[in-house]
Amino acid sequence: MAIVHYGFTLKCLAYESLRLVRNSVIYFILLLLRGLHVKNKIHLFWFRLIRVRGKMILILLRFERFI
Repeated sequence: MAIVHYGFTLKCLAYESLRLVRNSVIYFILLLLRGLHVKNKIHLFWFRLIRVRGKMILILLRFERFI
């Protein structure tokens, strides 16, 4: 019973984090559309975001392989 509950909690957490990510992406796109006049800053931020995301994907892949 506890194991099932634990799995369910993990699923909920994963769903929550996905929703958070989606919301932040939508928010970022809205910011992008609104603030096209600060292009340079946005490009820098976008580049940094992509780099961080790439690192996260690599870490996730390593973690999956580790499991």
